[in-house]
Amino acid sequence: MKLNDLKNAWNNYFFQEKPVDGICILRIFFGLLVFSTFFQDAIFYKDIWSTSAIQTLEISLRNYSFPILNIFQYLPNEDWVVKLSIIIMFIALFSFILGLKTKTSALICFILLVSFNQRNINMLSSADLLIRIILMYFVFAPSGNKYSLDAYFARKKGRELASMASPWIHRILQIQIAVVYVSTVIAKSKGHTWVDGSAVYYATRLTDFERFPVPIFLDYMWSIKLMTWSTLVLEFALGSLIFIDELRKPLIILGIFFHLGIEYMMAIPTFEWLMIVCLIGMFKIEEYPVIINKIKERFIFYKFGNETSNN
Repeated sequence: MKLNDLKNAWNNYFFQEKPVDGICILRIFFGLLVFSTFFQDAIFYKDIWSTSAIQTLEISLRNYSFPILNIFQYLPNEDWVVKLSIIIMFIALFSFILGLKTKTSALICFILLVSFNQRNINMLSSADLLIRIILMYFVFAPSGNKYSLDAYFARKKGRELASMASPWIHRILQIQIAVVYVSTVIAKSKGHTWVDGSAVYYATRLTDFERFPVPIFLDYMWSIKLMTWSTLVLEFALGSLIFIDELRKPLIILGIFFHLGIEYMMAIPTFEWLMIVCLIGMFKIEEYPVIINKIKERFIFYKFGNETSNN
């Protein structure tokens, strides 16, 4: 392969225009997830963000010896500032989900979310960190070009937003998710319980995280070892083999059921649903318009069938 061929392949993969449907659909699912997560935290804002919180702003700022993105350090340390910021965050989230001034809304959400995170880092989880990274990507993505108020108002003015655009943000997001899975496998492989096959036993016996009773088949060592090693294989595949077109859809489906299974057994806030949303973003970019059209056709057929039967 010549150097020029490699350059062309790089440009075609990241910059050749593709349909924007995928990143626009992902905006809606991801926005709903962020809204749900932030809403749960906002309910307890007095305990985690107010001037009388368990960890105050002053104490939070002492954790950093370097500049951070936290607008609260530049604003009056008053509860009304926190309340106003929460209201602005919800408005920005609604705008982001609906696709109104989408990039601006994403930027406001990103700045406020990071600021709230930095105000009380004891509340952070791996899901929060990944949400921040993905939200930053949407600041640069054409995610308001379809299925949005931006597109609606543009049509009202007699113009159309581009339905095709450079997919580099969507590609980076997919690579980011793959890195999450592969790094997880690497980290797990360093633990002896994952190597000897007993990790699932210990994970499913953490009573503090128990949601529903553990299925009876996980009471046997052979099934525990099978599930432990299968987890490593599946997560590795989700981070590597998922980029092979023939394996992409089966792996996405397996990945969704995998995370739903964990959600059933373990009460781990947000993370499993976040990964399911991320897997929705792993389809081949050209496939999204096809998938959406099929859903529309089935919905229209179902609706038409009901109208016919009623007549």
